[in-house]
Amino acid sequence: MRSLSLVGPLALGFAVVLGCGVFGCGVDVEKSDAGPGPIPGSITGEGADHSDNFGSAVAIDGDTVAVGAAGADFDDGSGNTAPRAGAVIVYSRTGVAFSEAARLTRPEGTPEWEDAFGTAIALAGDLLVVGAPGVDRDPDPDDPDIIQYSNAGAAYVFQGAGATWTHIATLTSPSPFLDQRFGSSVALADDLLIVGAAGVDRDARDVGAVVVYSRAGSEFTVATAAAASLR
Repeated sequence: MRSLSLVGPLALGFAVVLGCGVFGCGVDVEKSDAGPGPIPGSITGEGADHSDNFGSAVAIDGDTVAVGAAGADFDDGSGNTAPRAGAVIVYSRTGVAFSEAARLTRPEGTPEWEDAFGTAIALAGDLLVVGAPGVDRDPDPDDPDIIQYSNAGAAYVFQGAGATWTHIATLTSPSPFLDQRFGSSVALADDLLIVGAAGVDRDARDVGAVVVYSRAGSEFTVATAAAASLR
């Protein structure tokens, strides 16, 4: 049994559908009722491995599709590895064919175990936002005695197209704390970016919160007063 979720319309009457079942996830590209042309088929992720969770999130804008693989292992070939660090694969469409254009991993430092980069994706124009709710944050890098906030989370903003995507911003909780899972969801429209933090505690555990940012160029500023008390 598989679950299907309609993610968004594609030019020429296509839609991207995320399907998950007991053997993993894949991305189907299907023709809507109103659209002309044949059904393009599926994107299964070349080289996808056990528990990569390819299709954990998908986003589409024009001829660009971004697919999250939040469970993908990181290996730079030089001995640096991180299980379930996560990745995002960007595809470009030509006609009814999709080809891999870029593969993105956590851009700051070395990806770490269970960063879950690619859990959430938002794509609009030349901006791509990726949530990584498993990222640990260090509240004071100068004090080795302070314990990191595990699973505090982060969201990463990239700008580009095709095979070239440049990291322009890293967003974290205005009041980071452990297990906030900031970046568990993201949404992008015009000059607003919204990031969910599903693990935020308020009067009870895991109540959750969202942070709204306004954008000016590559600068993102918190636009909601409520975001100041996320703990």
